[in-house]
Amino acid sequence: SRRAGSAHRQPPMGGTMEARRSQRQRAWLLAVGAAACTCLGASAFSLPQVFSRPAVATHVAAVASGTGPSAWAQRPCESLAGVAALFIVASSTLAVRLAGARSCTARARAAAVGRAASPLPGAGGAIETFLVKGPVDTSKLAAKCAKLANYFDLVCVAFFTLGTSPEVIASAAGGALGLHGVCPVFIADASGIVGWDEAEGVNTELMDKEAGGTGGEGVVVVAFRGGGHLPTEEDGKLPEECSLHMVVRSEKGKPGPPPVGTIYGGIAKACYKLRHSGDLIEVPQFAISTPLAVVASYEEEAGEAVAAALKSLPPVASPPLAAGYFASLNRGYNKYGKDNAESSSLAQSGLESIRLFGMFADVLGPPTGNTVVCVPELTTWNSILDADPRPEVQLHDSASIVALYGK
Repeated sequence: SRRAGSAHRQPPMGGTMEARRSQRQRAWLLAVGAAACTCLGASAFSLPQVFSRPAVATHVAAVASGTGPSAWAQRPCESLAGVAALFIVASSTLAVRLAGARSCTARARAAAVGRAASPLPGAGGAIETFLVKGPVDTSKLAAKCAKLANYFDLVCVAFFTLGTSPEVIASAAGGALGLHGVCPVFIADASGIVGWDEAEGVNTELMDKEAGGTGGEGVVVVAFRGGGHLPTEEDGKLPEECSLHMVVRSEKGKPGPPPVGTIYGGIAKACYKLRHSGDLIEVPQFAISTPLAVVASYEEEAGEAVAAALKSLPPVASPPLAAGYFASLNRGYNKYGKDNAESSSLAQSGLESIRLFGMFADVLGPPTGNTVVCVPELTTWNSILDADPRPEVQLHDSASIVALYGK
């Protein structure tokens, strides 16, 4: 029965040869049409003119359906024009479909990349941050930072280092990962750092023994993504479209006032930039600006200050995506006599699962006791006749500054 069914399904030999001949003829006609389009250009054919003659449309339809293989012999020029027109239409349709498919693929890829990064993008964009505990060498740091090379929207990457040489960081970020060819890369050599320990799931403090701490080694990595964050490295060149400016300097003293908003940050032992050429150079400062955030400055416990800052965040921006944290060297172990006292206090104040990044240093920020909502419209000085809404930038030796980056 299978042989009979199989034989029944097979077409007669003559029909098969005729079908093959028709297929070859149609393929050849389409190839000729393609060649005609290439040689004469799409502009040589006007679809209304071609299809205004019923005979041409009939022959083209017959050729395309395989029922009229003799159409070419009867009207070769018109058939060629018709096939060429069909080829133009088909090519255009295919191009549109391929463009749509590429667009969908790009959107899907972007969504996948976004899901692989920090939970949600903030007002300026996503922030990816973590602590790499020492001892840190090039291979270890490159392995930890490998995921950053997959992000297509990196704006800049900042490294806060304690005990790890800037050359090791430059070797990992530049040679192994090639980040210096994608975005600016900055390095701050600090006396103490604060960052998120992914293995422990908590924020961890490390302070140099020379600064009064218990010692340690590590690197805090902060990757800023999205078009809202803007990096700069010259004093007095902060962007006007951003209202929060994280400024890290190697020179003592306060930076110039920002055109809009407020400054927070600290004084590092040294600041570096990794050039596109791969060379590591020392710079007097670097800054990373963001459109919207809330900053709290305090000298006592973190509770009230952080609670006020969290309350000032709009509901749509809560909980914060990440928090920048700069504390004076007189705080931390020097004040509490134990490690992680500052980060524990912040966790108890509502930032338990929020990743911190920053360092222990002489701190830059607004006067203590203030909570500043950093919005360009609220912190722009428009006229000398009006009061300056920008808070004064002070250099603190016993304060902590927290900046909440809203999601």
